Amino acid sequence: PRVMDIESLTERVHGLTQGNPFYVKSFLDYLHEFGLLHFDSISSCWSWNFTDDDTPNDIVDIFVRRLHNFSESSQLMISLAACLGNVFRLKDLSTISDHSFEECLTILTPLLDKRLIASVNKGESERRPHEQSSSDWFAFMHDRVQQAAFQLISNENIRTVHLKIGRQLLDEMTEEELDLNLFKILEYLNFGSKLIDAEFEQKRMVELNMLAAGKAKAATAFG
Repeated sequence: PRVMDIESLTERVHGLTQGNPFYVKSFLDYLHEFGLLHFDSISSCWSWNFTDDDTPNDIVDIFVRRLHNFSESSQLMISLAACLGNVFRLKDLSTISDHSFEECLTILTPLLDKRLIASVNKGESERRPHEQSSSDWFAFMHDRVQQAAFQLISNENIRTVHLKIGRQLLDEMTEEELDLNLFKILEYLNFGSKLIDAEFEQKRMVELNMLAAGKAKAATAFG
């Protein structure tokens, strides 16, 4: 099929994406999802019509706009996932979101369908959604997607969200798991530490940070 004024479209796409294949596809997906690029079956031609206001400011803005097109529950879930990292475990997402892992997967399915995230279970063939388990791992398709998802959280709530994540992961972990994930847990807790008022929790924070300092010192000594 033909593309209307392909030279101008190519210039606009390249101007934003610099020819990066993933960015090009993502920009075209954005245009199609928002009805700015469509196929005219009568003329058998791809037509497009978008203004400067329709054009994302940068690569991250492409994904921010696309994510805003999903349901509020999907936006909230993917923003929490972004806080867990570029790669995240369904079990951890279930813990911090107060949803069962089946509910998390259902909410994430539209994002999987759009290939903004993907299952990354090593050594296994790709499975269908109903075959996933709570121990499964997922990854953002690109760090710019994760960055966009993170931006869905308002500046006013970012410390609250991190503190909640740290608290819930800490409560769910065994002593062995805490030993393996201590530094990661403290990233969340320390980021939200200004919101901690309870004396017992402040003391627990001191203990955890001292434990982490000891582990770091020991690692350096035996490095």
